[in-house]
Amino acid sequence: MGYSGHTFSRRLSEKRASAGLGWDDLSALSGLPPVLIGQLEKGTSAPSLDAACALAVALVCSIDELAGLP
Repeated sequence: MGYSGHTFSRRLSEKRASAGLGWDDLSALSGLPPVLIGQLEKGTSAPSLDAACALAVALVCSIDELAGLP
């Protein structure tokens, strides 16, 4: 199984929701703008490596887990 932008979007949304966070909350934890988080969840933007890393740290998971990779 390879990387899928759709999978990243879905998993990011699921992880954020299961942590009980809104876009503003995740923004504060990750240092990324809320609008970017929204774009990533909607799949209208692809994450940079820095953004993916910041989100993974904020959500206490791995980038692989967000991307749906083994």
